Amino acid sequence: MDYNGIEQQLAGCGRGGRGAAILRALQQPTRRPVSASDAPEKPGISTPAATAAPPMSSGLMGRGGLLASLAASHASSISIQQPTFQPVAVATPRQQQVAATGATPMGRGALSQAAPPSGVGMQISAGHQEALQRLSSGGRGIMLPDMGRQSISNGMAAPTPASASVQKDTIRTQVSPPVKEMQQLKLNEPVIMRGNAGVSVPVVANYLRVGVQPNMGLFEYHVAFVPEADSKNVRFKIMRSLQEPLGEARTFDGSKLFLPHRLPQQFTTYQALHPITNEPVEVKIKFITQRAPGECINFFNILLRRLMRIMEMVSVGRHYYDPRNPAHIPQHKLEVWPGYITAINEFEGGLMLNTDVSHRVLRTQTVLEILFDLIRRCGSERLRDEATKVIVGCVVLTRYNNRTYRVDEIDWGKNPLSTFVNHQGEATSFRDYFKMHHDLSIQDLEQPLLLNRPKKRDIQEGGTELICLVPELCYMTGLTDAMRQDFRIMKDLALHTRVTPMQRRASLRQFVKNVNECTAAREKLQQWGLHLEGDLVNVTTHTHTHACTHARTHAHIRYTRCERWFDSF
Repeated sequence: MDYNGIEQQLAGCGRGGRGAAILRALQQPTRRPVSASDAPEKPGISTPAATAAPPMSSGLMGRGGLLASLAASHASSISIQQPTFQPVAVATPRQQQVAATGATPMGRGALSQAAPPSGVGMQISAGHQEALQRLSSGGRGIMLPDMGRQSISNGMAAPTPASASVQKDTIRTQVSPPVKEMQQLKLNEPVIMRGNAGVSVPVVANYLRVGVQPNMGLFEYHVAFVPEADSKNVRFKIMRSLQEPLGEARTFDGSKLFLPHRLPQQFTTYQALHPITNEPVEVKIKFITQRAPGECINFFNILLRRLMRIMEMVSVGRHYYDPRNPAHIPQHKLEVWPGYITAINEFEGGLMLNTDVSHRVLRTQTVLEILFDLIRRCGSERLRDEATKVIVGCVVLTRYNNRTYRVDEIDWGKNPLSTFVNHQGEATSFRDYFKMHHDLSIQDLEQPLLLNRPKKRDIQEGGTELICLVPELCYMTGLTDAMRQDFRIMKDLALHTRVTPMQRRASLRQFVKNVNECTAAREKLQQWGLHLEGDLVNVTTHTHTHACTHARTHAHIRYTRCERWFDSF
C-alpha cells in the first residue's frame, strides 16, 4: 500500500475527510509480487475485472459515510450465489424526522440512509440489522437540520461568514416572542419586613419631609456665549443681566445652568451686553435633562446652608449655630450656642431632612486675657513658647462678624499700630481700620497679631492673602484638656448639652418654625419648589418581652434592662 500517497491525501483534511481518504486508499488494487500482466493465465480461472468503487455521496460524512461505502464496495465485488436479500424498509422515528424536515444525515447515522446497490445480492445477519437500527437512531450520527449548508462533492465546504450571519438571523426571526406567557406573568407584591410580635409603640424620628411642588424640579441647561467670553466673572455678570427672563432662582457655574423650571423651548437665545465693552453678546441656552431628586442631593444641601446664613446662623466647623440665644455659664466663663446638624437625602418616602440638635461651647475669655494669664504663671521669658503651645492650632471666634478662624501662627513683630494696604490701595493701621468699619476701640497697642493662612480651597479661588487678627477681639472656642477633667465644669455643661427626647423634639419643631417664619428663607425654598412640613416623621415600633434564660438546674431567670444578668445567680 502506498502510504506516502495516503499521507498526501490526508494533508489538510478535517475530521470529516479522513474517512473519504481511507476509503480511496482501500479502493486501490492490492499490490502482488507478480503483476497481473506478467502472470500466465490458467485455464478455468478467471481474474475478476477491477471495478471502480461507487463514488461517495456528497451528503455522507465521517465514519458513517466510510461504512456505507465499504458495504457497497464489498457487495459489488463479491458474487453471492444465494438469493438476493432485500431488508424490509421500516422507517425509524429519526428517518421520519428527516423526511419531514428535509435534514441531511451526517456521521454514523448516514449509514441508515445508504441503501444497497440495485441488482446485487447482499446477505445481512440479524445482528447487523439491529446495529444498523441503533446507528440510525442514536449516537453521534444525529440528524442536523439543514440551515443553508452548501454541499460540495467529495467533502463539505465551510459556511461563509455571510451565510452564517444569514443563518443566525433566520433562527432569530423564526423564534416568536412569548407574548402570551409574558401576559400571564404576575408581579408579586414587595416583601415588607415588619414585625408583629410584642407591643406596638408609636415613636417619632428626627426626619422632616421635604415637599416638592408639581411641575418643578432641577432642570439642567448648557450655556454658550457668542462671541466667546473667556473670563468667568464676565460670564457671571452677563447671566445676572438676564435675571428678568430667567428668574431669581438659578445656579450657574460658568457653563452649566440649573433652573427650577423648564424653559418653553429646547433652544433659547437671549441678547445681552458685554459688561466691559458694551458689545452685544448672544447667549444660547440648550436644555439637557431634568435631574432626578436623588441626583441633586449635593445641591439641596448647598441650598440648606444658604437658608442657615439667611437666618443669621454662624458656621462653626461643618454645622451652624444660633448666637442670638446662648446659654451662659458665668462661673466657668463659658457659654453654649444651640445649633443643628442637617442633611437632605432621598428615601422611600421621598426627600427627607435629617436633623439633630448640636451645641457649641465657647469661652468668654479673649486671647489677650489668656496671654496675660501665661505671663503671670510662666513669666515673660517663656511666654512665646507657652503661647505657641496653647494658642496655635486653636479656633477663635471674632464677634464683630461672627466668623471662626484657625490660628496658624503668632506674629510677634506686628501690633495694632502696624499698617496694611486696604482695597482702595491706601495704607492704614489695624486700630484705625477697626474703628472705622466696626466702631471698635483697641486698648492694648503692644499686643502681637494672630495669623490665619488661606486654605487650599481659598488658594484655588484666588485668595492668597494672610488674615491678621487682633487677640483683644478674638474669643477662644472649645474646651481644654484641663476643663474636660474638671468634674464641676462637665456637670454644669451637661445641664445644657444633654437633652431629653421631649426637649429634642421641641428644638426640632422650633427649627421648622424658624424657617417658615423667616420670610427670606421661606421664599428661597419656594423659588425651587420646596417646603418643609411642620412635624417630624412618625414611626411604629415594637417592644418585646424580656428574654428568659434557662439554666442547667432547670431554673428560669428573667431580668429587666436595668438589672445585670449575673446578679441572678
